[in-house]
Amino acid sequence: MKHFFSKEKISYEFKDKLVTGFWVSALWFLLGIWKYLDHYSVLKQNNCFDDANPQGIVSSGAIGLIFFGALGGVILVYLWGFWLRKVSFRKAFLYIILIYASLNVLMTMLFVIAFAANDPNVIKDGGVVQTVFHSIFSLATLPDFLFWLLVSIVTVLLLMVRDKFGPKTFTKFIGGKYFHPRNEERIFMFMDLKSSTTIAEELGEEKYFNFLNDTFKMSTPGILSTYGEIYQYVGDEIVITWDVTSGFTKANCIRCYFAVEKMLKEKSDYFQAKYGVQPEFKAGLHYGKVIAGEVGAVKREIVYSGDVLNTTARIQSLCNEKKVKILLSKKLVDHIDISFLNRRIKSLGEVMLRGKLEKVELVTLLGHA
Repeated sequence: MKHFFSKEKISYEFKDKLVTGFWVSALWFLLGIWKYLDHYSVLKQNNCFDDANPQGIVSSGAIGLIFFGALGGVILVYLWGFWLRKVSFRKAFLYIILIYASLNVLMTMLFVIAFAANDPNVIKDGGVVQTVFHSIFSLATLPDFLFWLLVSIVTVLLLMVRDKFGPKTFTKFIGGKYFHPRNEERIFMFMDLKSSTTIAEELGEEKYFNFLNDTFKMSTPGILSTYGEIYQYVGDEIVITWDVTSGFTKANCIRCYFAVEKMLKEKSDYFQAKYGVQPEFKAGLHYGKVIAGEVGAVKREIVYSGDVLNTTARIQSLCNEKKVKILLSKKLVDHIDISFLNRRIKSLGEVMLRGKLEKVELVTLLGHA
């Protein structure tokens, strides 16, 4: 199983789940506080605390809410990461109901016990079990049950949308950063699968699709660990982008390629056993100005437009001709501290790219320095 647990993958997935779990838990906690205060005010107005300890009840409720928010958020995020995202939404919806119902029973028991410690009248004649049963199936508690079930479903829907756009793009999309077009300087890398036509013919359509899916999935942690944003999947190609700050820092935009290469090599046994072939990418990198903005009516996307994308695609298309795995514009390399790569640069001279009026100097990277 070691091919599933590289350092980059564990580091990225742990950080991603930690951050996502924190925000989901915080949101659930705030919603819980709002619901709890609403119930508490109603009970207080109806003089339900005459013989009880209001301070103790508030403390018990607050502790319960912290526990519920943290537990609910963490369970949902980790279940989504390891299980729910691998099934259809219909099954995920059913599983959410079952999981939430079980969690609701547990939390109701804890709340009944906590409140009973401050107000013995909470426990009915039949004891804790009957009180919990009454609390769960009473029509009075149905709105709360449906409210938290809706919160769970909306949370999963948001996680699905986040997976669709990617963590960084999702944040920008929600924040409306690209609602109006804006000028940016961005780095792009086009990573194209080598010998894809031959591999497709050998594997057949369905198996080749699974091969691509596995390749993209296992490459993702290497991309995200170097702060790359997956812009598009185009057939057998991945288009990755960085803002210039994160891309230039520690040569992230170039280290990304070698991080992906390393991860795929670590999974070579898996690919050999399942497909009989090894995935390998060739890549082209360049940077420049683009216009970024949201497009579409029924289906909206964040799109980058500019000559830099065409130039990057042209650079990548020369990898086979130059017999190298990675090609970069000299313009890009001049802004990067190559010491972070521990590799040697080799200039391939200036070339006239198709559709360009001026020549572009290209370089490649060789072995370890």
